[in-house]
Amino acid sequence: MKEREAVTHDLEAALGKLAQVKPRDSVSGQNLAARKEKVRAALATVKAEPLDVPPLPPPPPSPTILAEGNFENGLQGWNTAGVGDAIPTVVSDIVREGSHSGRVILPGFQGRAELILGGDGSSAFNPIKFTEGGERTYAFSVFVDQLIWGHPGAHNIFFQLKGDGTGSPLLALQLWNWMQESDGKPGGKGLWISDATGDYYAAPFALNTWHDLKIKFKVSGLSGGGSYAIELDSTPIASNPHIQTLASGHEYAYIKDGLYRNGAVLASDAANQEISSTSELRLDAARLSA
Repeated sequence: MKEREAVTHDLEAALGKLAQVKPRDSVSGQNLAARKEKVRAALATVKAEPLDVPPLPPPPPSPTILAEGNFENGLQGWNTAGVGDAIPTVVSDIVREGSHSGRVILPGFQGRAELILGGDGSSAFNPIKFTEGGERTYAFSVFVDQLIWGHPGAHNIFFQLKGDGTGSPLLALQLWNWMQESDGKPGGKGLWISDATGDYYAAPFALNTWHDLKIKFKVSGLSGGGSYAIELDSTPIASNPHIQTLASGHEYAYIKDGLYRNGAVLASDAANQEISSTSELRLDAARLSA
């Protein structure tokens, strides 16, 4: 590239000098014209040569989408088995993409309104199951309208990789305002992660704006056999390459989105603070990929 620019500069300079030469007679005039023509031809050849630019690398392959829950067809792609106190609804007021999103609202003492990934929108339990060694990437968007912040004992889970049967998940995302140290790590107000090691603060989390989350995980009931890597708004915020992600004795895991909280504790917190105990959020653009 630089060599081509240098040759072009030299030829243009030579052509400029020739333009200043005055021929003495007709013969020298003819010779001068011929020299100008040669320089012009060389300049045209140089400019016409293709740039020696290396080809761009091919774009990375698009992920294979295995399932979607985008609320464009109601609750298709989800099921409401064991939904809790309230069934999330489909709305069109605040959306991330398309024209619809899922609305989750819990007022007063209510504690749970969740959707399970997989199904036809009915109450039939038909989750997408992740068995030992399964690796997937799950992405979704969340918009929190209003919130009574959680803390230890109050929960506030809006995503969980839940094991079959009863018991707590070994990978969950929560919204807490807890400034004290937790499991040897500093606290904070925002997004918290709960895993097999405990609970820890990961990143700030603003309300009344969309956030995009991507969770790459490997399911394992073995100590150190699983893994996860989490991005918030395209920024990596947490990862663990060797951690148990499925409680021992469970056969599979599945995904739940929505809101799970200790309604009684948070209602009491709200009363003490003289604020509303209602929490409300939107879900959208959920995708599971290989």
